[in-house]
Amino acid sequence: MYLQVFDLRTLWHVDKLEMLVWIVTFASVLIIDVAPGLLIGVVFNLFLLIVRAQLAAMALLGQLELAALRVNENLDTSRELPSTKILRFEHSLFYANAWRFKKLVREMAPLPGSKGCSGDSSRLHHLILDCSCISYADTAGAKAIAKIVKEYQAAQVSVHVCHCRESLLGVLQRGQFLQDVDKRVLQASIETALEDVSCGNYAGEQEVIKC
Repeated sequence: MYLQVFDLRTLWHVDKLEMLVWIVTFASVLIIDVAPGLLIGVVFNLFLLIVRAQLAAMALLGQLELAALRVNENLDTSRELPSTKILRFEHSLFYANAWRFKKLVREMAPLPGSKGCSGDSSRLHHLILDCSCISYADTAGAKAIAKIVKEYQAAQVSVHVCHCRESLLGVLQRGQFLQDVDKRVLQASIETALEDVSCGNYAGEQEVIKC
């Protein structure tokens, strides 16, 4: 363990929280004893896992303008235009961070008429949730996804949930969280969701596009 002191510099540059776990464990072993010190290190590491979950990030992958969508056209998902937003939650989704998931979605994709929505020109029509980073989800996480889907659909915003892993699909299906919504909510990928969006009929001044 003493030789691993030289690894602190690397840990500082790679992950400061991991370095903190090492220091707490090392100090506990020196001050108390080996077994209790290691136990304190494990408990402290579990605490930091919860802290990491509370700080989970949401990535904005892209937004698409409805008027720019055309059939059989390569869609550039990197453009940031107001009518369609693609969000990716970059952490497992469970009881410790389900509230943050909902908070970040509402902040980054404001509902029409909400405080963060600046007007009709930037009105949100479609929300695509990329779940590829959600390796684990519990009942609270599944409920958070279902709540967002129903909340946005009630505001006339279509929602697509993409790249769901088997574990997440299992929780959603066993809990019947999405039984009252359109089955097209679940999509295999962002590409299939964009294809579904581009083949839809849109009300208002937007051009009506049919496949």
